Amino acid sequence: MAYCMMADSERVKIVVSQEGSSIEALLEALDSADWDVRINASDHLIAMGVQAHLALISEVRGGSVRRAVNAARVLSSQDAPHIYEAMVGLIASPNPLLGQIAVEYVARYPNSAAVLLDRLNASTYLVRVSPSFRPSATCARRKPSTD
Repeated sequence: MAYCMMADSERVKIVVSQEGSSIEALLEALDSADWDVRINASDHLIAMGVQAHLALISEVRGGSVRRAVNAARVLSSQDAPHIYEAMVGLIASPNPLLGQIAVEYVARYPNSAAVLLDRLNASTYLVRVSPSFRPSATCARRKPSTD
């Protein structure tokens, strides 16, 4: 992948050149050791929108750890039903960073408590669904139905 560097006041800005702006090249840049390169690639992938979603989901499921985490972060900045489904599948990921990103994404949606409780391993994760969430006394005293 080709990069050009431009001085931008006090910081160096890494810009992905036109020939390197394919989805594959941007996904490869998510694995870069250079933070600026990863951020620039993330911004380009976000701007691509739906075009990049399937490739990002694929990277989350099978890329290197750094690439998977950065792909999950890019996906978490967007809303789409297929992203939600992918994030639900990542909640109990063996990679705790992916699990955290997925939990935070799913928690933004209504009725997320049931989804999270169904998929989380209580001994692994502590989740605060909402700062205002307080179980009511009625919920705590509810008896299981005998039907």
